[in-house]
Amino acid sequence: MWKKIEATIRPDRLDEVKQALAGCDITEITVWHARGEGSGQSLKLTYRCTEYAAVLPVVKVEFVVGPGEADEVVEAVLQAAWTGEADAGQVYVTDLADVIRVSGGMRPRAPSNRLCRR
Repeated sequence: MWKKIEATIRPDRLDEVKQALAGCDITEITVWHARGEGSGQSLKLTYRCTEYAAVLPVVKVEFVVGPGEADEVVEAVLQAAWTGEADAGQVYVTDLADVIRVSGGMRPRAPSNRLCRR
């Protein structure tokens, strides 16, 4: 079954994650620049004697992998996004019932067992 992988990471780790994905032959990705608030020790700002939790910039990377590839690709993303600090990000893996290309309505074949190069 196809898997959709979504990784929410710190912006300064984007290049490392893209290199890790390229090492796994993942070249088609979607990158979203957003802002988010984590559950850990977030940055606190004070404005007019009131403390606020800062909404920090994050990057969301989305891509799809074929059957049997998710574990190895997720491990590559985790290693590349690692900062050793709280709120470094999350990785979500969901099952996809089908994948259909907009151009032509074709269903791509699953790639043949790619191996991540590290």
